[in-house]
Amino acid sequence: MALEIASAKRVFEHNSITITDPNPNLSLDEVKKHLSGLYPEILNSKFEGPTMQEDGTALYKVKSEAGTFG
Repeated sequence: MALEIASAKRVFEHNSITITDPNPNLSLDEVKKHLSGLYPEILNSKFEGPTMQEDGTALYKVKSEAGTFG
């Protein structure tokens, strides 16, 4: 019997919105750049996770990073 390796489907949660993976071949930094077209605040955020969901998907939460001004 051959061993089959499968990667988990990624999903991203941002402000209670679930976003499907735009391209599973992209790195997390590339996903961040891609999603910033619709959600510009993602550029100043980081991904937390993944946490595995019951359905087998890997959930990444978008967390904003606090910064200082001035």
